Amino acid sequence: MIKDSKFLVLPHECTLREYTQFTTPGCGSNPEVLLRIVQEHLNEVPDFKRNVSLLFDEVEIKSGLVYCSETGNLIGFCDIGSVRNDLATFGRQCNEKEEKIELATHMLTFMVKGIFSSVESVFAYYPCTGFNSYQLYWVVWDAIGNLEIVGFRVRAIVCDGATPNRKLYRLHSTAVNQGVCNYITNLYFPERRIYFFCDVPHLLKTTRNNLENSNWHKTRNLHYNGQSLQWTQIVRLVENDLQGLGLRLRPRITVEHLYLTPTLRMRVKLAAQERTTITNFKTICLKKKIM
Repeated sequence: MIKDSKFLVLPHECTLREYTQFTTPGCGSNPEVLLRIVQEHLNEVPDFKRNVSLLFDEVEIKSGLVYCSETGNLIGFCDIGSVRNDLATFGRQCNEKEEKIELATHMLTFMVKGIFSSVESVFAYYPCTGFNSYQLYWVVWDAIGNLEIVGFRVRAIVCDGATPNRKLYRLHSTAVNQGVCNYITNLYFPERRIYFFCDVPHLLKTTRNNLENSNWHKTRNLHYNGQSLQWTQIVRLVENDLQGLGLRLRPRITVEHLYLTPTLRMRVKLAAQERTTITNFKTICLKKKIM
């Protein structure tokens, strides 16, 4: 109906089908996706534009099974790679646990993002119930190897501060760096380093959650230079701004940013929006004499 009205130009169904079914879906790195990325971004480009970052994160998904008519497989079971699947099965048999195939509750996703280019694409995913650091070690290096083989130069690994990710850093530590590991040697090109970076928005969320718990939920009592840091100070600041007349100093900050539910605490966007309020808190408080 909308297409026939000519009010909005929409692609044909065949065009959409070509985009959505250009490759057979599968777990792990997808060679066809990598080939398309290379064709679109690596043909006749300067060497510095081949430098990329590897990003990965684990997201929660709804468990369930879907039948793929193209391959005849049931999609929805855990699949962390053929070798790792066999090792997990062997571990269950050694522990005399009941043999069963688990449904995936999370999806570990890998993305390549250009440092000096517009490359930004997901190329690998693993349905799982949660990765430990040892399993993560091998899939990360597998992703790095696939990117290096097709012509990219992996310079950085970016992830959040989850426990398996922090243990992954420690797995790469040596006696030289005394347990502090901020870079590793690229196993595929030993003359290059790969640096570890924490995802900044997730760090902002962690900082916000710690500040919220300071003298608010009675779990922390933060201080800086002898001054108490309390979430109630932020609440008073924003409430005064909401009740004031005229233009607001912080128009993007709403009640959702102040009174956080378990769902709101997981939203990284809210923490990033609160950053300006928290960083400018001291200046505004001095002007309004709130402290």
